[in-house]
Amino acid sequence: MTDKPRNWQEDMKLCQEATGELDMIRGEKQVFTQCGFEDQRVADFEKEEDAIFMIEACEALPYWIKQSQKEKERADQARERHAAASRDRDAVYKKLEEAESLIQQKDAEIYHLKKSIEALLMHKGAHVHDEPDLTHVQLEHASLLQDKGDTP
Repeated sequence: MTDKPRNWQEDMKLCQEATGELDMIRGEKQVFTQCGFEDQRVADFEKEEDAIFMIEACEALPYWIKQSQKEKERADQARERHAAASRDRDAVYKKLEEAESLIQQKDAEIYHLKKSIEALLMHKGAHVHDEPDLTHVQLEHASLLQDKGDTP
């Protein structure tokens, strides 16, 4: 074996060129190709198993190369789906962080508004109520209601 990296397309081409339209058969320790009416010997082997392996490899190798390529394509697609899901997850977490930050900001604003209202009410000598007086119109809002009749 060599350290040369394998290229599946080159290996597949070799398989197709080597076996093309040939029908391979084996003798006891030999491999033949059937070409018309004459058989041509391709190789001699020391063991019968090696001759069987040679014949089977001519069919098995292209099959497994194709299967390997299909699995590589599936893995590439899965990798892309995973990357897309990761991007989506990251975007959702970013939006969640933004929402949490906004909630904290609004909570702080509400707290300061409550404290301001309490201070104003204490300053005027009023008692602090848990529920606001909805029947009283503030002066700054009264101008918005001028020239407005009763609503039906």
